[in-house]
Amino acid sequence: KAPTVLLGTGEAISGRIILTSGFSPAENLIFYGTETLTTGWQLISSKVGEEVTLVYAKNGRFATIYIAPRGTFQGFITGDYGSDIDISVVHPDAIAAQNPYNDLNYENLPESP
Repeated sequence: KAPTVLLGTGEAISGRIILTSGFSPAENLIFYGTETLTTGWQLISSKVGEEVTLVYAKNGRFATIYIAPRGTFQGFITGDYGSDIDISVVHPDAIAAQNPYNDLNYENLPESP
């Protein structure tokens, strides 16, 4: 996975945080589901299954928490496994043009990428 990248300062921060956890996706769901609410984020969407996706909003910003099982050989033997966690935060002004391809001149595109 790509490394963690954070841009901006204060309330205008955007970026992605990559984490590895020794806890199961269910345990991480309980943790993040509880802790994010205590910091003022509001849950606006969720998908819970083998993989978990939580989407939060706060002051016009959006945060997505994606939790997936991290299978290891030791975890397979013991029945225990951890999680890969990907947290993305987007500032509302991060995307200026909704479709930056509208002004492309399709007649002048190269034959092959």
